[in-house]
Amino acid sequence: MKIDNYQNYSLEDFLADKHFKNWVREPNTEQNDFWENVQTTFPEKRELIAQARLLMLSFVVQEQAVTDEKLYASFDKLQIAKEFSPSNQKLGKQVFLNKNVYIYRIAVSLSLLMIVGVLVWYNYLRFEPMVYQTKYGQMQTIVLPDGSKVTLNANSRLEINSKWKDTESRRVNLVGEAYFEVEKKRTTNQKFIVHTADLDVVVLGTSFDVNSRNIKTQVVLKEGAITLKLHQQNNSNHQQEVVMQVGELVEFSKKDNKLLKKNVNTEKFSLWREHKLFFEDTPMKEIAQLIQENYGLKVSFEEETLASRKISGTLPNQNLQILLSSIETIFSVKITQQNDQLIFGK
Repeated sequence: MKIDNYQNYSLEDFLADKHFKNWVREPNTEQNDFWENVQTTFPEKRELIAQARLLMLSFVVQEQAVTDEKLYASFDKLQIAKEFSPSNQKLGKQVFLNKNVYIYRIAVSLSLLMIVGVLVWYNYLRFEPMVYQTKYGQMQTIVLPDGSKVTLNANSRLEINSKWKDTESRRVNLVGEAYFEVEKKRTTNQKFIVHTADLDVVVLGTSFDVNSRNIKTQVVLKEGAITLKLHQQNNSNHQQEVVMQVGELVEFSKKDNKLLKKNVNTEKFSLWREHKLFFEDTPMKEIAQLIQENYGLKVSFEEETLASRKISGTLPNQNLQILLSSIETIFSVKITQQNDQLIFGK
């Protein structure tokens, strides 16, 4: 089984996959670790996997619908088959079966099957995920069950467990960008873990920004201390750990296996929460990428030289029009919009 095979799986693909079916029906430690790794590597598939798992489990629960008439009919067929089997005819044996004993055994088996199905179903419902999804140009503030606070940037997705226990780590999955203010659990020392496609952020209580876009994840630590567990390209069980200190930025790409670590002004990396964007010697092409991520509009340049022009400073970002007006003024460019595309020209 290769994890990368599941990147483009649909609901139907999961339902037809023999490894997935084996995991749902007869899970073990090795399978649990493998499928948790799949969901950590492709967090956008977590909800789809949960749906497929729920459908698979429903097949088990449906096995309970068996009437007494069906039980007796099954018994009679079994009795006839035994009486007229070649071995019994050859030996001249009469087979005498206690019908009530067989009916009892069948009923007990089906009852156990029903109970197992219901328990597994209940176990799934206990861990049903909650999903928060922001639209283009939208931000959302979320208070988690433990009191931690998350500010979700535009075009971002956060998935959490609907019920957290004091004995388990607090886990969330992030695609996009979010600022976390994590409440420290002083009595239980529960860890708070943010899963992204490139790495896991492990903390106890702190404030930090996570941006998981463009085949890389960037983490900026404002307060406290955190540990990053990097996902390796070869899907090895061994994860490289990076300890971050206040004021540091770490950027890692699983695809390229490139790691960057440096000291930064952390305040500038969370200005987006105040509807501001900070740039430091940033080329126009990166600003274009940011516009596409936050507003869903593609950007093209009439001249390639425009894409390489750089800017340093802070721009207002209350809405798209204010941002574009600021860019036009600073760069002395003309921006026109055609449907879902922006054209930067002179």
